[in-house]
Amino acid sequence: MKTDMITFSFRSLWTVALMMATLYILPAHATDRTDDPYDSYSMPRVYKPAGFTSLSTVFIDNDVITRNNAFHLNELREVKRGKHKWVNWQFNRKAGSTAGATLRFKYETRVKPEKYTLIVFNGGKTDITLAAGTSREVLRSGEEKQITMLSTELWLQAADISDDKTYDLYCRELQIYYPYAAGLKTLSITSPPHAEAGKEIRFHIKTEGSTGAGPLDIEVRHSRWVIWRIRLTAEEKTALENNGNGEVVRKMPWYLASGDVTVGLVANGYRVEGKEAAIKITGSKATALPKMERRNYNGRPTFFKNGTPYNWSGYATYNFVPGSVNEFGRSGANLFYIPVAAGRHIHQVASPTWYGGNDYDFGELEQRVCMALSANPDANIVLRVSLCLPPFWFDEHPDARATVRTKNGDIVWEETGTIGPSLASTAWRQQQAEVLRELIRYVKRQPWAERVVSFFPSGEVTEEWFAWACNDNQFADYSNVNENAFAQWCRKNGYGFTRIPDPAIRAQGGRDVFPDTEEGRWAAAYDSYYSLLTAETINYFSHVIKEETQQRSLVGILYGYVIQCAGEARQSTSGNFALREILDNPDIDYITGIPLHTFRKLTGNGYDTYTSATASIQAAGKLYNNEDDLFSWLHNDSWYTEYDHNDPRGAAISMHRRVLANDAVHGASRQWFSLYPTWHYDKALQEEFARQIRLHAGNTGFDRTPTEQVAFMVDDNSFGSFTATSKYPLYSHHFMMSALARTGAPLGVWLLSDANKLPDRIKVVVVAFSPAAKKEDIAKLKTLISKGNRTIILIGATGLIDPVTGKWNTSATAQLTGLPVKIEDVAGSAEAFLPNGEMLCSFPVAAGAPAEVIRPRGYVNGEGWLKYKDGKTAGAERALANGGKLIWCGVPPYLDVPFLRKWLQEAGVHCYGPVNSFVHASKELVAITSTAEQDSTITITWPGKVKVQDLFDNWEGSGTNIACPFKAGQTRLFKVAAL
Repeated sequence: MKTDMITFSFRSLWTVALMMATLYILPAHATDRTDDPYDSYSMPRVYKPAGFTSLSTVFIDNDVITRNNAFHLNELREVKRGKHKWVNWQFNRKAGSTAGATLRFKYETRVKPEKYTLIVFNGGKTDITLAAGTSREVLRSGEEKQITMLSTELWLQAADISDDKTYDLYCRELQIYYPYAAGLKTLSITSPPHAEAGKEIRFHIKTEGSTGAGPLDIEVRHSRWVIWRIRLTAEEKTALENNGNGEVVRKMPWYLASGDVTVGLVANGYRVEGKEAAIKITGSKATALPKMERRNYNGRPTFFKNGTPYNWSGYATYNFVPGSVNEFGRSGANLFYIPVAAGRHIHQVASPTWYGGNDYDFGELEQRVCMALSANPDANIVLRVSLCLPPFWFDEHPDARATVRTKNGDIVWEETGTIGPSLASTAWRQQQAEVLRELIRYVKRQPWAERVVSFFPSGEVTEEWFAWACNDNQFADYSNVNENAFAQWCRKNGYGFTRIPDPAIRAQGGRDVFPDTEEGRWAAAYDSYYSLLTAETINYFSHVIKEETQQRSLVGILYGYVIQCAGEARQSTSGNFALREILDNPDIDYITGIPLHTFRKLTGNGYDTYTSATASIQAAGKLYNNEDDLFSWLHNDSWYTEYDHNDPRGAAISMHRRVLANDAVHGASRQWFSLYPTWHYDKALQEEFARQIRLHAGNTGFDRTPTEQVAFMVDDNSFGSFTATSKYPLYSHHFMMSALARTGAPLGVWLLSDANKLPDRIKVVVVAFSPAAKKEDIAKLKTLISKGNRTIILIGATGLIDPVTGKWNTSATAQLTGLPVKIEDVAGSAEAFLPNGEMLCSFPVAAGAPAEVIRPRGYVNGEGWLKYKDGKTAGAERALANGGKLIWCGVPPYLDVPFLRKWLQEAGVHCYGPVNSFVHASKELVAITSTAEQDSTITITWPGKVKVQDLFDNWEGSGTNIACPFKAGQTRLFKVAAL
């Protein structure tokens, strides 16, 4: 059987590096647009990056693992030499390596430079040849000079280097030269010396030469940052072209801060040579942050802004430029996620904000907020705050750096050239908190503070709080500070471990959970510790935000991928699973995730759901926020996706509709995400997004009280015991859930720790593989079983491992189920069959083990309804009190959807659609998707007589059994009214 699964986050380390390297490549795929999605602001004629010697805008090419394999030494430092601070680059390449030695400087805009200059000094004993673009400069040992590099790319290569020699290069005073607009000069640009925000202002412009074919803009700049761009109309541009002078009248935006600004002319993204104007903006004042709350409203947790229900349909991107931001603004996006650094951005997609001491620069944040409000003056803002500090701070605090253990020894970890902090470092936390507080204080002083509804602390790999290096199949964090913290945690929890287990112990293959040995318990203890450390770190910074905003702002995070990461290496290495700790923290208001990767298909086993336990998130009074990052035919490189080769645009629209429908039913706020501005660069797609935004805006007016009767339960604590190689959770979590969903009955995903909170409407409870559930959660499950009145389906060796001691109890599953379940610690077949020979389960599991095996494996010592390939009983059942039933399965019986549908119907579960349709349901909104390969008419069965209307195309029907036409893969979102 072939399965399709993406086992990594697409926002991985070198996807961002690739984005930077190919920043302004237009898509080669068919789109109906002719404007420029990369439309952005100008650059000054001579630009000197702030904080260059602090290493905030320079990094070494290639990832840290590649460099470690190729070089004995390859590192940057900030040093004092003479009267000046310098960037010191030392490198020594290993014999036999062909790797190049290259520095890259942070790229600023789509406008390419013509050259750059740099003062360099060779502090080594070997001459260095430096190359960039068409330029080559030889720097003799001991020589200092300014070099001029004729290059449109901002990089510097050490050419023709020799192996096993140490090179020692010093750099300072980087200056980048951008060309002026060709053929045009500003003779004068005048305006009143004082201008009041929110009032009309007049600009008089005189020019010489041709305005050219591209757009013509007036930029209003606070320092080097653009806070207002006026795009001249065709008539205004023609007046300048024909007459050499013209007048431009606009209303100055209310959100511009008071202070001195400059005004200049820009042609097609290039500054126009000549005169500029100076203005003092007056009249703006700081506004209060809005009062944001969570309340239960119309059946779901809902945001309230200043006492009014509020949800958002927004846009998030790592490439925050006017082209795509304005595009989504025109479509009606009512919120923008703005990337900003609290110090230095981990992926360098936002400028540094802290250069040491009290030296802060939030100019780019002001530019981006003004850009967003220009795109949609009614929009609100979420600040996506990257929690990382500049390299100079780590030079002063080397113990705060996270490290990875490799065959070449321990190395300091970097993401896209940025040093990763150890979460266990108190020094890092304290400094990071202070920079974060200063960012919030800056926001509170701005006229646009009233639009900032949330701060979104992001950290570690891809900003999703995945442990350092886990996306690169490496093991972290072996820093002294983390090792000491782990040893202290072990003492507190009764373990005798004094250091972090080596990667070989943590990477044990050939089994699904860590073995019942000291090494197995050691590995599981560290995985559990790191999940708790990650959650505690998130909670710490969430409290800082709540405290600094006086409880006025929402706090959201990307975390808790208890579905997405199941069945891949990150289930063991990412530290993403102490979700219960997050849900119990009142400082956190919403959990963000993405549409589950595994079943992103238009038809067949296509299924749209979330990455986390959404039902438990909402039961905790929090909201789920969905970041729609669906790929499409507009995506470049490895992300290119056609859901239907014959109609890629139409299929992409269908896929986005199913995501929107799911969000509407669940009351989720949402945003589209892109790495590149071209990812949604299509007129028809944007028109569809505009319709979806309007539809979503009315979501809070419907009664969205949940109506699903199936609870699919996962145990976050058990992830600490899963090995990195196990595929068992892929099938028990992903494929079992998907199969149940395609019965035509809706389901909710819960944490096992909420087994005592299931509402009375739940008729079937399915517990995915939970070998290391906490004792108190097993007790809740026992109570559920003893009450009966439901069908309860348990998969695998539930409760096998005592999470306190790490020891196995092979009788635990039998004691829980009341069935003669035996657990054997040997590799056994995962194939399972009904008595008639039909296969219900088959999957390849552990790398390094024979195909189609699991270890440990449970079986029933007696007869049952399911058999393994070797004849042992793989499934049995028994009656429960009050008409209930308990079904135990050694493996998930996911291959037969009609078989599962029969189980649900026997338990009294209502199935809205037929087999191979999936449903999300609430009281007044129901989303139904047909995954049939062909267009068809399907009968929708309702619990009572209703009138329904599809909010996408206005199709209407009424009755209890309603025949409705569906195109292949189509989703309908029904507004439901009882008759």
